[in-house]
Amino acid sequence: MKALGAQDWLAIPANDPSFEALGAGSLRTIAEQGFLRCLAANEIFIRQGEPSDALYVILSGKVKAFTRDGDGRARDLDIHGPGDYVGEMALDAGLRAASVVALETTTCAVVPYKTLRAFLADHPDFALHLIEKLIKRTRVAMRLGGGRAFMDVRQRVAELLERLASGEEKPRGALNMHDIAELVGASHEMIANVFEVFTAEGYINASGGRITILKSFARR
Repeated sequence: MKALGAQDWLAIPANDPSFEALGAGSLRTIAEQGFLRCLAANEIFIRQGEPSDALYVILSGKVKAFTRDGDGRARDLDIHGPGDYVGEMALDAGLRAASVVALETTTCAVVPYKTLRAFLADHPDFALHLIEKLIKRTRVAMRLGGGRAFMDVRQRVAELLERLASGEEKPRGALNMHDIAELVGASHEMIANVFEVFTAEGYINASGGRITILKSFARR
């Protein structure tokens, strides 16, 4: 591991749109909380389905996010360059929703999960930018990679939550992600993705072992 130095920022173009959208100050500050990692071309450094443990701020190079379906077929989501970041779902330490590979020699600032959460508490501007980024990337993933299967699971989960809230469905004790996955006939990873989307879109709040429905799914 190598700490960041001032020279490590020379690779970031001053006119990069993503860099300007977030602001040099916020991006520089969060990146300086982490350590440098150099990636070789074609190196997969984030893997779909593995636990989220860090945010990667791209200082130089280029990376591509992609997903794999049940048959192992890859579907490209987006390409990111200097001044952008990937791995933002490290915020909840859940499972990675996509994989990310370096398209060329790439340098990143790696910000650990606990450091990211502490930074967000003190920097609401970055927290807002992160929420917006999550929503945009979720929409891209749904359009390009989720397809009808993901939409069907979303609908089944929404219906289950509403039945539970109304008392129509009465489980034998508290339900966890595995229980919900079995009830709607989907994988644990798919359910985790659905909950992330519902939370980002403001339909639910999941905390303290409880799920609160914030607005009706009927409007979706």
